[in-house]
Amino acid sequence: MNRAAIILLTVFMSFTCCKKEEKRIEIVNEKAPVAIIGSDAENKGVVGVYKGVKYYYVGRKSILIGDIVERKIDAYDMKGNYLHSIGRAGQGPGEFEAIAPFAINTQEVLYATTAKKKIMIFEPNGELKKEIPFPAQFKDKFAENIKIDSRNNVYILFSSAEYGLELVKFNEELGKYSVIHSDRKRSLPESTAAARIPVPSLDFAMDEKGNLYVTDTIDYRIYCYNSEGTKSRVYEGNKKRNKIKRRDLVINLDGNIMDLSKLDKNIWQNLKGNSRYLPMVFGIDIDEPFIYLWTSEQDEESRFIIDIYDMNFRKVGYSSFYDYLPSNCATIRNGKLFIPNLFSDDSSLKQKVGRFAALEMPYKLYIYDIVFNKSVT
Repeated sequence: MNRAAIILLTVFMSFTCCKKEEKRIEIVNEKAPVAIIGSDAENKGVVGVYKGVKYYYVGRKSILIGDIVERKIDAYDMKGNYLHSIGRAGQGPGEFEAIAPFAINTQEVLYATTAKKKIMIFEPNGELKKEIPFPAQFKDKFAENIKIDSRNNVYILFSSAEYGLELVKFNEELGKYSVIHSDRKRSLPESTAAARIPVPSLDFAMDEKGNLYVTDTIDYRIYCYNSEGTKSRVYEGNKKRNKIKRRDLVINLDGNIMDLSKLDKNIWQNLKGNSRYLPMVFGIDIDEPFIYLWTSEQDEESRFIIDIYDMNFRKVGYSSFYDYLPSNCATIRNGKLFIPNLFSDDSSLKQKVGRFAALEMPYKLYIYDIVFNKSVT
């Protein structure tokens, strides 16, 4: 071996040895939830028994779960004890025609979006305070998500086929608003069968200072905005786009396994351009001093890989847990992980279904303690 080759080999080995290996972190004990909301073990009546947990929100003092059948919102304390219910089924003031995304502010005031393109605001005791129509600019759009920051600014994610996704910041009284972020990168499916594929959305989170963090719908990219709504930085991870695989077209509809490629043989060709890719990061949670990014990569148990960073986007390590890729169903807050029961122990089911599918129909909310040592930073 000549001298040049020896030098190159030495440099390569030195780089390889010095390269820091990513640390696997177990963030929770999967077998030991601290509470389960939705179990009928203790609640034999309407409260605590759900046909599906689609919408919920974790505040500072309470947890709200939308009852999609009874069309009301149930409030629980952080230990999972029932407190009271808000609203009822109907089409009048303070009534829900259907449950849509909702959130609570630091004073436990509830902001609930509705199918009638308005926002209902309820006092902590459940009394209706006021109803406010969506601004005219958003009256033809759907409210995909709503979250409220530490300063009680209200963020609503609107979607439409024409304008894509728009993240809008409102003040507490909803009188003033501004479009903070928009994303039109993802094209919509063109065929009937492809329309069965849930179109992944973006996710967003806020830190305690009111800074906003928004995921990209395709790339490993986080857009950061300060509390005034001005873009402050963009974090880009060194990962390539994640293509949809044929197996991802096998979905689980409440126990019925359906291969969309068999319903429409042209579905693969109809997934063109950006619609051929999964979002590299489909969820973001901030529980200081950590940022949790839910990625579309999976481990051998079909759990999604969670990349964990400090507040300066220095990588701490990674973990994994079950989630719903089209729309992040997890919340990490106050040292706890909140997640519906999307998981399954059926290994054959895990091998069949793709990343668009939940393994089980979620009808409970699990609460876990975050167990890893926060001194790692």
